[in-house]
Amino acid sequence: MSSHKTTNLELHKWVGSDPFNRNEIVENFDIIDKYISDNSFNIDLLKNSSINIEAFGAKGNANYYNVSNGKWYEDANYTILAKDNTETIQSAIDYIAKNFPSNGATLEIPNGAFLFNQVKIYSKHIKVIGGGILRGRVLIQSTDILNPIAFNIKELFTVFDGVKFERESGYKGAAITIQNTRDVTIQNCFISNYQIGILGNPTLVEYKWQQTARIRIKGCTIQKTQYAVKTNMFPWDKKLSNWNYFQHGDWNVSDNYFYGDVGGIDNVHFEGQDGLILKGNFFFHGTASGKSPDKRNNIFIKQSNFVIISDNNLFEAGTEAIRIEDFRILTIKDNNIGWCGQRIPSSGIFVETTDTGSTYSSCSANINNNNISVTTKHGIEVGYNPVRMKINDNSLFLLGSRAHYYGSNAITNAPCSVYINYSGKPFTSKDLIVVSGNFSDKPSNIKRGLKAGDFYFPKG
Repeated sequence: MSSHKTTNLELHKWVGSDPFNRNEIVENFDIIDKYISDNSFNIDLLKNSSINIEAFGAKGNANYYNVSNGKWYEDANYTILAKDNTETIQSAIDYIAKNFPSNGATLEIPNGAFLFNQVKIYSKHIKVIGGGILRGRVLIQSTDILNPIAFNIKELFTVFDGVKFERESGYKGAAITIQNTRDVTIQNCFISNYQIGILGNPTLVEYKWQQTARIRIKGCTIQKTQYAVKTNMFPWDKKLSNWNYFQHGDWNVSDNYFYGDVGGIDNVHFEGQDGLILKGNFFFHGTASGKSPDKRNNIFIKQSNFVIISDNNLFEAGTEAIRIEDFRILTIKDNNIGWCGQRIPSSGIFVETTDTGSTYSSCSANINNNNISVTTKHGIEVGYNPVRMKINDNSLFLLGSRAHYYGSNAITNAPCSVYINYSGKPFTSKDLIVVSGNFSDKPSNIKRGLKAGDFYFPKG
């Protein structure tokens, strides 16, 4: 007979001269068989590396929203409340973090509509897929306590692929928030009825390094939001104009469809951006017939470095289609812009530098090969302080138009193809601006810089 037993399953263990007993061997097999049967759920998950949230008790029954009490129900008669899946979905994520801390796993969202508050992804290589609908918020965060000295932000390599997020009209919050994290991909997703579709949000105001970085957003449809994509950068809100504050790095937003609807403010809104590509996107606000009191820009960027805006279609903005404030290195090229300035008389593209310290002496911009038509002000407008700019080979027509305007402010009677204001400080060699090769039915008004060879085609 055995003289010892194993620690976990208490199997018979023979040592030394212990005699073997047939019944004890059979008992060992019975214990192992029962353990496997009782834990087949966990063993199956470990084997497949693919985690279905329903296996943790999630129920996708948030089918009908009752406006009168603000709750989701399973049935159209509002008799069965939808399940709150916050704990079950978080349990599935925690399971991946515990059992697959290095290589990660796939988190499957099966068919159904899953209601939850907020869940957090914090471990590496989690890929979220599936045909179901998520009715809640996801925080992607590698650490909740930022340490500037240790620089403890990690790469999570999180992927959302083909996932649907949808809430009720007027819902507050972001579908996906990225915080203290590098390497996130959001592709082929659908997001609707959130205040913000995708949000990059720093946690430390005074922390000068990138708190989100290497973020890819591609092939998504984001609609009925105030902001489809937004990054926050607190210092400029606090009247701190310090170019150490680059809190988001290397975002690539390409081949997406953004539709703001009546409640939209900016299609995309970036602050404190050190590296940004906006390419091949469609930007739409609600049409002029909706007379939105809030809509502003298709693209708004405040404090940025190394930005490329190219090959986009931008329509129906309430103010400027593209508005850039406080930039360093900037390229705007090959975009189509139409029907902007519907709420307030505005130009197609507006750039200005309000920080006249370090930024003023180091900024540089190229604005070329854009097609801009049906604005309520100028084609391209340059504010007081930008320097070292080249504005060339743009097509600028039907400027100062009233066709889609519903605002109350007077529209200028003298729209210009390119309008450049006086400098806010003495004109120096660093202020060099060259305007050339643009096609327009309106003359330019260059109050500083050089004009060389524009093509002006007046009507008549």
